[in-house]
Amino acid sequence: MADDQYQYDENGFREDLKNRDDVLHQPDADRTERQLTTLDYDQTMAFFSDQTPAKPEYSLDEKVLDQIRKDHPKINDTDIESVIKDKYQQILLARYNDAQDSNVTVAGGNSDSTTNQKS
Repeated sequence: MADDQYQYDENGFREDLKNRDDVLHQPDADRTERQLTTLDYDQTMAFFSDQTPAKPEYSLDEKVLDQIRKDHPKINDTDIESVIKDKYQQILLARYNDAQDSNVTVAGGNSDSTTNQKS
């Protein structure tokens, strides 16, 4: 299938399917635009040593991670690669939880009837 075979709107939905009632229009990923905060060396170390909780807007810088890998092969007796992987997972979980807090479901096919699904 060629990349240009279908036209997509700004939300990633196929234009040729937008007006069909038998198609569920649901994005395949979190497309929330966030103002990301790239952590510097000290902020990353505080995050890695659990002094700072994960936040959805956090972003890790590869250059900072490379320097931390050199300076700290282990953090709290844990291999740095495991720590990095865990912290990326914590950021993704924070983003997921943030997205779930603002999740809106259209009920019963009536577009005027929306409910906020909070747990």
